[in-house]
Amino acid sequence: MRKLIVPALSLSLSLFSIVQSSAQAQNQVDATTARARVLAGEKFAKQGRWVEAQKEFEDAVALNPGDAVAFFDLGVAYLHRGLNEQSVAAERKAIALDNRYAPAYVELGLALAQTQDLAGAQEAELKALEIDPGLHSARRNLAVIQAKIRRAGIVVATPAAVDVQPAKPSVNEEPRQAERVGSDEAIEALIKSGDLEVAMKGCLAELNAHPANAVAHMHLGWIFFKKGDLDRARGEAEAAVSMDPSSSVAHGNLGVILGSAGDLDGQVREENQALRLDSSNASAHANLAWALARQGKWEEAAGAYRKAVALDSESIEARVGLGLALAKTGKTNAALQTLQQAAEAAPQSALPLIGLGGVMADQAEIDQAIDLLKKALLLDQGNHDCMQRLAALMLKKGDWTESARLYRDLIGNSPAATDNHIGLGLALTRSGDIQAAKAEFKRALELEPANATAHAGLGLALGNGGERDEALKEAKEATKLDPHLELAEVVLKKLTQ
Repeated sequence: MRKLIVPALSLSLSLFSIVQSSAQAQNQVDATTARARVLAGEKFAKQGRWVEAQKEFEDAVALNPGDAVAFFDLGVAYLHRGLNEQSVAAERKAIALDNRYAPAYVELGLALAQTQDLAGAQEAELKALEIDPGLHSARRNLAVIQAKIRRAGIVVATPAAVDVQPAKPSVNEEPRQAERVGSDEAIEALIKSGDLEVAMKGCLAELNAHPANAVAHMHLGWIFFKKGDLDRARGEAEAAVSMDPSSSVAHGNLGVILGSAGDLDGQVREENQALRLDSSNASAHANLAWALARQGKWEEAAGAYRKAVALDSESIEARVGLGLALAKTGKTNAALQTLQQAAEAAPQSALPLIGLGGVMADQAEIDQAIDLLKKALLLDQGNHDCMQRLAALMLKKGDWTESARLYRDLIGNSPAATDNHIGLGLALTRSGDIQAAKAEFKRALELEPANATAHAGLGLALGNGGERDEALKEAKEATKLDPHLELAEVVLKKLTQ
């Protein structure tokens, strides 16, 4: 009997089929896992937790490098974290995978604008409109970018076939309201009442019809500011100033946005310009004072607050600011009197009590300060500033449990606030929960890698946990970042004894 001989080619083909089938199955698993990562990232993004969102999107593109949406989302996360070059690269990758993906061109335009490539930004927004002429976000961005181009005096050609005139609503965007929200005054009222979503729809509708409306850009910038999106807030505020350089309010708003982003010199410049245009702008005086105070120029700050109070004696914010400035210049009695008068004038406002609590804390009257802050919280439950001050005082007093509770509440409301993770880490270290403390300090360093206090705190926790070498490394890094940081000095002394 002849032996059955199986052709080698058939074996090879069978083996190839098995390998190919296995690879396809693995690709399907990877794509499914990647989609789950994208959805998880988008959930984090909606909560403003951009560090976590970025990590999920990075995992998604690693699992499925052909997912244009994942690269688009990753670019958005990078942009929100100020990683502008990475955002540009991610959006370009999304476009390379799908060159008709209009939202990716929109985000690419925003990222390029942040890198000061205004010509490239304009080109990206124009491409988005070429793909989808009804894309309102692209029209709005284009108006802002072109205003920046005009302000900078840059000559950039705009294709004649594309302009920023109104277009029919895009099927890719949320439908507009059937009716307009109303006038500029109505939108301003909505912002003041806190109805930001309706106010935003009104602004977008107005800008879709009139892209060069400076007031609408100013209002939209303030809405973004209220939502915590400082990059977009600045873009809209700069567009408003460019379109109407004579507006004192527009310059003042831009100043506040710049100051909140850490550009205090920019805020001082814009608030002074606002006052040159209108010396009776009480808000500009108060905001100038706030910037000067943050620069440590307390005498000048007190002078600016006095002008604000003289122009608007009912402004509790200005009166409290004046009280705090007086305290910082050594005029404690005048400060307490000013703050007490503010508290009497506005008995339902927490702000004067918070100010009084701060002054008493500076005078080492810890128990009295705690009582005042607790009263303030009864008037304004969830007030971030008040809770933060109270948590810090509880930490100073040695009530680790209450301090940790307050910091956890703060983190629940603002998960990306580095100081709250540091505060919780210190409270947990003091109470002996070293593992949890280390996790908080590491989270703080994820958010802000160059934060000296976070490095010092991690060093303290590591040292208390017996990890001397790692503790010493963190303490030395803290000292390198801030040679005068007291906590780092304490940790180093403890470790080298």
